[in-house]
Amino acid sequence: MSQPLVRFYVFAHAQTQARYRLVCQLADKALTQAQRVFILCADEAMCHALDVYLWQYPEQAFLPHAVVGSAEADEAKILLAAAPNRAGDCDVLINLSLETQTDIPRACSRIFEIVIQEPQVLAATRRRYKHYQERELSLETHHLKSE
Repeated sequence: MSQPLVRFYVFAHAQTQARYRLVCQLADKALTQAQRVFILCADEAMCHALDVYLWQYPEQAFLPHAVVGSAEADEAKILLAAAPNRAGDCDVLINLSLETQTDIPRACSRIFEIVIQEPQVLAATRRRYKHYQERELSLETHHLKSE
């Protein structure tokens, strides 16, 4: 299996809502390509907030998903959790955690890192970038315009 592509999306601000909106857009696109998505949250509070946000996006519909450990988790194509060891065999990993993931799911072809201008997030992102670089993964960075 080839190594995953790691793509950093870097916002020029610290707006959490913009970060969540991009998570939804990326998950939606992966879903239309029949890919399984794992969203790794920083903590349970973020997991809950993103769970609510996913039910409201897009406005005229929603993204079917489940939180790991729920009754619906086995069937869901989009999973959320605050623990990395629950990622299973996802195709796409959206990482919002502050931790560096040493075990990447074997089926994972893409890792998305969504970066906002918040000191903790920036410090964690720098550590992860270096970690991915040391593992010789393909890295891309996309700087996003302010909304």
